[in-house]
Amino acid sequence: MMSIHCETTQFERLADEIGAAPAALLCAFFGANRRPVYVPSVPSDDHILARLIGRRAFADLCASYGGQTIQPPALDLEHVRIAGLVHALGKAGIGTSLMAAATKLTPRRIQQVRAQLSLEGLGDLINVAEADTAAALADRGERTSHAA
Repeated sequence: MMSIHCETTQFERLADEIGAAPAALLCAFFGANRRPVYVPSVPSDDHILARLIGRRAFADLCASYGGQTIQPPALDLEHVRIAGLVHALGKAGIGTSLMAAATKLTPRRIQQVRAQLSLEGLGDLINVAEADTAAALADRGERTSHAA
């Protein structure tokens, strides 16, 4: 099963060196294909990295990693996006079946994402809609089907 959290140490190191936006561009361009990148010792304005991340960020990258080959991380955040979507739909009171239809995921996959959120200590995020519904019904003097 996937983890909602990501290993971001290498990205954070790059972001500290060259800035978050240039680091994200570098990772998206090269990391997604797992392509190593040779960083020259001396920056030049016509280098692909200068055009991709900007001259200033490229100069900072050369100062930190010049003469080295680096492997930018992929930063595949699709699973985090899905977890956020499941949370948002759940908070809106959407049930598993409708959520699955809306996201083109299977009901089982929705359940897996919810279980993973719980395992990672984020279970309160998936129970928000149920708690909100119960509170609203209680305010109106009604009871939920699972209330005592």
